[in-house]
Amino acid sequence: MEYIFEKFTSHKFRSTGLLPEIEKNIRTCLQEKIKQNKPIIFAIPTGGYKKRQWAMAPFIDWAEVFNVIQMAEYAAHVLAVYPPGVSFEYVSNEIDMELLGNYTREELKSYTLSFQEMLDYIKKYLPGNLNIIYREMRDQFIRGEYEECLNKALPDLEHLSREWDQLSEDDQQKHIEKSGRNYKFSEDQMKLSDKEKYEILKKTSLLHDMYVRPIWLSFMAKKNYIRNDNKIPVSFYHSNWGIHLKSSPSSTVQFWVGKGVLFKKSEEYLMSILTSLQFKSLKSRISLEKVDIFPKKLSNLKEITVIGDV
Repeated sequence: MEYIFEKFTSHKFRSTGLLPEIEKNIRTCLQEKIKQNKPIIFAIPTGGYKKRQWAMAPFIDWAEVFNVIQMAEYAAHVLAVYPPGVSFEYVSNEIDMELLGNYTREELKSYTLSFQEMLDYIKKYLPGNLNIIYREMRDQFIRGEYEECLNKALPDLEHLSREWDQLSEDDQQKHIEKSGRNYKFSEDQMKLSDKEKYEILKKTSLLHDMYVRPIWLSFMAKKNYIRNDNKIPVSFYHSNWGIHLKSSPSSTVQFWVGKGVLFKKSEEYLMSILTSLQFKSLKSRISLEKVDIFPKKLSNLKEITVIGDV
């Protein structure tokens, strides 16, 4: 077991240090799965959308492909010595983004389908004992259950609302600006007053914080979402609940908000994922190269962005 633990906690793939509670959870999960001779399962919560500022939205691009390749590489050494293998479960929080980002169901479903189509194609190149699935969080709820949970979490929302009033104007504005980067006002909402728009963004900010509060997290645990069934949770941002991994060999940007690019140095290419600001800053070094790998329906993968040497 120690060999497997060392491979899954390697500095090559980790983005930050390993907290004691996360190390303990990984060891417990590994011990149980190995004892049962079952696949080691990783739960990977994702945004479930493509950030709408990108031209390729609402579909995936190379950022998602690079992350799947990165995760397959992450598992490679273990797959070679542990026949039951490894399973990666990407679970999208798309249902949350209807509230937090005002994304439509059509946008979210388009992202889901393009991710699944990419996986369907890539699977034939993966080892037989590596399983990768992508599913939507809403599939875990029976009709009306999600709304029922939101109602039960109202005490947390009320508590956060009281805390909001204690924040400085500066801090409140930072929260509003963060919500504004993710939220898109509908045509009708654009006709609202500035005060009404502010209240929408404030509510969105409070909802976002509520999703990491005890009531909501305890509900998610019961839904077999992240921690149940001895799953090892993965995070692509610093957290105290999952192992913090790089999203690609040279990036920690969450793939659903970023763009996949190749950095070219001499004759070598390095996979990376950039934020929109990083991408804009490198625009003078960008070229596009044709790629004929994926099926025609994955049209966003017909070209790849290459960042050349300075």
